[in-house]
Amino acid sequence: FGVGYYNSSGWSRIGGAWYARINVWPNNPETCQHVPFTPVFQYMPVTAQIRDFNGRPLPGAFFWMIDSVTGKTAGWSYAGKDGITDVVYLRKPEWTLLLRVHYLGRDAEGHPSWPFNAFGKWPVSYYSDADETEPGPGAFGELAKRVIVTSLTYTDKVGVTRVRPGAHWDITAKIFDLRVRHYYEAAKPIEVDVKFMREFLDKKGGTVYFNASAIIEVKRLNKGTYEEIAKWLGVEVGRKTFDLSAANIGTVAAELEVAVGDISVTVRSMPVRDIPGRVLSDADVKFEGIEWKLFEKMSDEQMKVVREKYKVASAEDAKTLKAVGAILVTRLPIPTNIRYSLEISWTSPDFGTKAKVSFIDTVPGLNAKREILLPVGVVTINVVDGKGRAIAGAEVSLGPVKAKTDAEGRAVFENVPLEIEGKGISYKITVVREGAKVFEETETFSVAKTSITVIGELFDLSVLVKGAAGQGLPFATVTLKRAGVVVGHFTTDEGGMVTIPKLVAADYELEASYKGYTGTVTVKKDDLVAGKRAEITLPPYIEIAGMPLTFATFAALIIGIILLVIVVVVIAFEYVRWRGRRVGIFPPPPPKK
Repeated sequence: FGVGYYNSSGWSRIGGAWYARINVWPNNPETCQHVPFTPVFQYMPVTAQIRDFNGRPLPGAFFWMIDSVTGKTAGWSYAGKDGITDVVYLRKPEWTLLLRVHYLGRDAEGHPSWPFNAFGKWPVSYYSDADETEPGPGAFGELAKRVIVTSLTYTDKVGVTRVRPGAHWDITAKIFDLRVRHYYEAAKPIEVDVKFMREFLDKKGGTVYFNASAIIEVKRLNKGTYEEIAKWLGVEVGRKTFDLSAANIGTVAAELEVAVGDISVTVRSMPVRDIPGRVLSDADVKFEGIEWKLFEKMSDEQMKVVREKYKVASAEDAKTLKAVGAILVTRLPIPTNIRYSLEISWTSPDFGTKAKVSFIDTVPGLNAKREILLPVGVVTINVVDGKGRAIAGAEVSLGPVKAKTDAEGRAVFENVPLEIEGKGISYKITVVREGAKVFEETETFSVAKTSITVIGELFDLSVLVKGAAGQGLPFATVTLKRAGVVVGHFTTDEGGMVTIPKLVAADYELEASYKGYTGTVTVKKDDLVAGKRAEITLPPYIEIAGMPLTFATFAALIIGIILLVIVVVVIAFEYVRWRGRRVGIFPPPPPKK
């Protein structure tokens, strides 16, 4: 007889049973007489369905049967899409086999990424000697049985006769899924970029990448250890090894806390005395990584995902802090395992200058500061004259901002930027008094220097109001004018002197009045600066009984008095003579010569 083969094997599985195709010829062609015969088949058809630990078919798995006595290969096959191997025919009866499964499949079709090599050190996903606890098929059981067909009816036609089925095994390989959740600050999920390294990194599919994933799931992993590297904004923020050697569940859940956090600080101006500085919520805060530049290692697609999720316009926009109430925070989480250069600046809308400080620290270090003081503070300008006396009412300009000095000569300016990176900022100071510029100079202020005293170019004018005899006229009224405008009124002391203080350098007119008498004099700017005394001479020469007299009046008075005395003497003399003649009293005659 002869055996016809189906699909080059001679066996076909129909309805779960195996069938052999047998072609029969007469023993004696001449007589066509039937002689009974017993064909004995020494072939054992075997198959296996291989599933992972989640019960899913494992396409691409390599099924290997080994003779437990000789250690030689008895048969092998790859699992197809449904996890079922091809039919393998064992040619030796009464074999005791060891079964192994190696998983090498990677692609969606279940095709192995590289061919199996018995000399390679492939991971073992199933080993009947170690993974089965009870004896039976697959664990030293007798898998091959002699198949006997006791009789076949002679026919000249081809017939199909059912024979005993072969062996089939359902194998659960130790192939697991790994699900990893990524988070920061105890429980906040974050979508990191992941590089997951499977076995055989130099082979196809050995490294798996995930973009912007809070949870990753790597399927069909052999027993062993695996490593993951998580990146955020292009910076490595986490690395972890996962050990699946003792896994006993289909999907192993794991977590990776990444080094990611937020910067949260308050920016204030410098305190004044015991009063805290003003919150500068409009400060401009920028940062950049020191060891790693943020976004530098990211693709355009990865950057697009970050921009859309956190609503940032660009990479530079993402490297700034935004105001949330009085606190400035990062617009998106940032790696905390590198140092940052933090640059904080604030531009005054009034002065037009900028205060700026910089720090280099980690995120925890920056957050530990809680409040950052910008060199923005109060500047006090004291204005005095050459004698140290306060000049009140002067207009002081610090850059473009103006202020008036108070009674103590102080002008106060608030929220003044003082330093940029530790260097003081210069401002032009101008002091104007009564329309005239009395001081102009550029000064540099800093945290250590917030108050200065400036000396205004003011001068004292000494005025002497005197009479015609050079005597001081007490309590005379002196009126000071500049360009015809009255500056002030003053009164002389008992000596006729008065000092008019804090005058700007200019030409002045002085007018003195004393009991109806007036006089004027012009004081030149140069004389004022030189400190020359101004003198005003009025006609009064002398004052008698509170009545001021000019020299002419005084002289006339004296002459009048003299004439009056003479008249009185003559009258008295004539009266004496007249009285003598009446009473007969004559003067004695003159002596004789």
